[in-house]
Amino acid sequence: MARFSRAAVHFGRMDLQIKLLQWEDREYYLIVIGRGELNRESLKELFHKLTEAIRTNQDCKILVDLRDVTTVMSSSNIDALLDESKVSFVKNTIVFVCPEESRQYFLLIALSTSLSKLGHNVAVFYDAKPAADWLRGSP
Repeated sequence: MARFSRAAVHFGRMDLQIKLLQWEDREYYLIVIGRGELNRESLKELFHKLTEAIRTNQDCKILVDLRDVTTVMSSSNIDALLDESKVSFVKNTIVFVCPEESRQYFLLIALSTSLSKLGHNVAVFYDAKPAADWLRGSP
C-alpha cells in the first residue's frame, strides 16, 4: 500500500509541488516538481525545503523535476552556493530531470558533481521515466 503527503510551496519566482510517498512500508520517495524561475536564491530555498521535507525520513530517495523551470543563473560557484545553502540532509540518492538541450542541464551536472563530492548518489536525466527507474533501482 502506498501512502503520500503533499505540499505546495511558492517562493520568489518559483513554485514547488512536494510529495512524500511511502511505498509498501519500505521506502520513501520525495517527488519535487518545480515551475518558474531558478536562480541562486530559489536554488538555496529548494535545498532548504528538501531538508525540511526529509527531516523525519532521511533515507528517502529524491526526484527533482525541473523540466518546467527557466534557469537564470550560471553553474559557476556551485560549491559556494551549497555551502551557503547549508545542505545538511544525509547522503541521499537524488535524481534531477531537466529539458533536453537546456541551460539547466549544465547547471545540474555541476550541481550533481558537487553533491556527489558530499557523498550523495546523484544523476541527471532528460526524461522522468528512466530517472524514476534509476532511482528505484539505486541503493
